[in-house]
Amino acid sequence: GVYLGVFAENLNPVALAVDGNGSVFVADDFSGCIHWFTESGFYLGTVAWGFDSLKDVVFDKKSGSLLAVGRTGGDIFRITLAGDVSTFASSDIPFISQIAVDSTGRVFATDPFRNQIKLFDSAGNDLGAFVSGKQCFGAVCDSMDQLHIRDNITCKVLTYDRNGNYVRTMNKIVGLGTFLSVDAFDNILAPGQFMTSSRMRLFSNGGNWLGDTYFYEAWSATEVVVID
Repeated sequence: GVYLGVFAENLNPVALAVDGNGSVFVADDFSGCIHWFTESGFYLGTVAWGFDSLKDVVFDKKSGSLLAVGRTGGDIFRITLAGDVSTFASSDIPFISQIAVDSTGRVFATDPFRNQIKLFDSAGNDLGAFVSGKQCFGAVCDSMDQLHIRDNITCKVLTYDRNGNYVRTMNKIVGLGTFLSVDAFDNILAPGQFMTSSRMRLFSNGGNWLGDTYFYEAWSATEVVVID
């Protein structure tokens, strides 16, 4: 939780993605672009542009490309590092708040208005609801392909295995943030008292609370990614 300074400026970042090799991709909602940086903040260029709006971006390690969603509609876009943009999947989800991808390239899309998470295979085929009955705004996969979601109704983080079986519930989270992210050790960073004190809670993959992490000047942020 030690503040290290400003990583990049003059952006309106709504989501971050990392590729595991030191690259950081920033979805800039102001310009409708996805920018590419080194882990030290050196600007490498713009990967994609021309989006009306952006809501989330993740890195798909299986394909070596990015996946992104806008603020409206159910389309998920695939973006190569060369800048080629294609539609990965089209769905009837009215609003995707966040997407997650596992090691096999399966994609999970949150559908908070219909209390479900939809699953797509690595080719973009709609496989139906992976989890139902949860008003999920945040979702992330760890290295074991477990899916962690933030249930907005109970304000708890729920964990499911790769087959959709419930695994555990983590301690109650208080806050308005919609994001989740994991670090290199599969510890889970979740929002807590976010809008009032910019405090994040860190849990082990087993659900144990490891303490609070504080972020400064973060009252309007929507996602934090831990890089290790």
